[in-house]
Amino acid sequence: MDSEEEIRKVQFTGRASYIVNLPKRWIIKQNVHQGDSLVVIPQVDGSLRIAPKSMARGDGSLEAVMKVPADLDNDALTRRLVSLYLSGYNTVRLVASGGVTMVQREAVKDLIRTRFVGTEIVSESSDSMTLQVLMSLPELPVEDALRRMSIITGFMLKDAFRAVETLDKSLANSVMRADDEVDRFSLYVIRQLVNAVMNQVVMKEIGLSSPAECLGYRVVVKTVERMADHAARIASTVISMDRKLDSSTLADLAEFKALDAQALDASLAALFKRDYSMAEGVFAVVSRCRKLDAKVLARISEKKSGDETTSRLVAEDLRRWAEYAADIAEVVLNLTVTSSP
Repeated sequence: MDSEEEIRKVQFTGRASYIVNLPKRWIIKQNVHQGDSLVVIPQVDGSLRIAPKSMARGDGSLEAVMKVPADLDNDALTRRLVSLYLSGYNTVRLVASGGVTMVQREAVKDLIRTRFVGTEIVSESSDSMTLQVLMSLPELPVEDALRRMSIITGFMLKDAFRAVETLDKSLANSVMRADDEVDRFSLYVIRQLVNAVMNQVVMKEIGLSSPAECLGYRVVVKTVERMADHAARIASTVISMDRKLDSSTLADLAEFKALDAQALDASLAALFKRDYSMAEGVFAVVSRCRKLDAKVLARISEKKSGDETTSRLVAEDLRRWAEYAADIAEVVLNLTVTSSP
């Protein structure tokens, strides 16, 4: 029935009421009875969504049972759980006829701790584990989660570069651990966006107004996550360094880093304010980054100090960061072009 289109005529009854008969097969499938209430939700495209009250908000009714073979490796187990989380399931029950192994249990617990926001193991036995998302939608709207992601990412860049300057490997390791926190918020926001595209009520609850915004935010979230990855890559470069870079190279890279931070702040400010002109301004900053990148690489080649590889790696990550800021600005332009002056 889901793929069959049915035509129903609008009928007029009484003095001011219009009625449409609902398909009997749908009524039976949804277990709707005479006297039950249905929720009618206007959609952005002008259509109506009709749903039983229990389904209208999408607030916790989705459950999944996942069979766990004894030979399922940790990577495959993680991928399946991430897919279920992103698909909007609020409860996932893992079952294994031969028992969930200790290695699998530790993999699940590590995944929840490092990548799932607001998720806990609510029950556990020798042959099963039940995961439940306990955080409700309004508790952390999409914009708030994205702000927290961007703040963490900005500090990662700052600390990663400080680790380069001081050769502080402990600080570099801290930056790489912070990448897990960004990934947690990324998965959380993507999960909310998937739910929002399918449910207009959810969309309003998380603070967005259209599927186009959901798509734009999906791109932005992934972009910020990649910026965090590049900050972590700078930190990982520090781990392999055995000496500090020379002061003139550090000065050039510091200027580059400052422009990167400015580009991130400007692009996200434009997004949150829905400001077309602010987004246009980001490209001027990114253009400065590109020119500086060429100058930095030329100076690195001239010096031949033995640190060319390290310097080039850091410069490459800084350049990619600027390009990602431009990607965010492009999303803002697309979302606001019809309302720009």
